Amino acid sequence: KHRKLVPYPHWYLALLGVDPQYQKQGYAGKLLRPMLEKLDAENMPCYLETSSEKNCLMYRHFGFEIIDEYVLPKADIRLWAMLRKAND
Repeated sequence: KHRKLVPYPHWYLALLGVDPQYQKQGYAGKLLRPMLEKLDAENMPCYLETSSEKNCLMYRHFGFEIIDEYVLPKADIRLWAMLRKAND
């Protein structure tokens, strides 16, 4: 589905995780910022999917916007598709 939502060149953030005991201490930002700086230097957008609604707030802080919300067929898993535009 993501190729239909973002049919142009982009980066795909496949996975980002922080151990629960270290969450809300800035580690996600420390992992994301170098990648986002590289994206901005290359003028590239970034796409991701998350299955956690609370993660949407964190990703919005870094300039991502929800572009779609859907449930995976046969799995009953809700996903939020998010995009950070180039040089956001």
